[in-house]
Amino acid sequence: MWALPGGGVERGETGETAAIREVREETGYEIAVTRFVGERTRPQIDAEPQLVYLARVVGGVMIPSGPETRAVKWFPVTALPLSLPTLHRLIIREAISGGTTPVKKTLRLPPAEALLIRLARRLFERHQP
Repeated sequence: MWALPGGGVERGETGETAAIREVREETGYEIAVTRFVGERTRPQIDAEPQLVYLARVVGGVMIPSGPETRAVKWFPVTALPLSLPTLHRLIIREAISGGTTPVKKTLRLPPAEALLIRLARRLFERHQP
């Protein structure tokens, strides 16, 4: 399954510094945030909103895989992989739309999809060192 890089904001971090850290950890790339795209709340899954940033690569070297990543790959926006979650497709669409006002939305997932995401997270957390 393909996904955008992301993760939680640690104590003492801003959303922007968390985005920079998560991209570095998961891809090997150093980024510069260019715009705050907005936030999405998924009450069935997350207590905290997902903060979304648009960024550009300014350095680093792509890692082939790591503790949180099995592969890193670039895809054309017109040819995104079928396994990319619907939410990530929406985020990409909003990020490239050119809008200047940050998006603030609540997303209600179908119950089965929300359950699958919660189960996948639990399995992932159990297998972390």
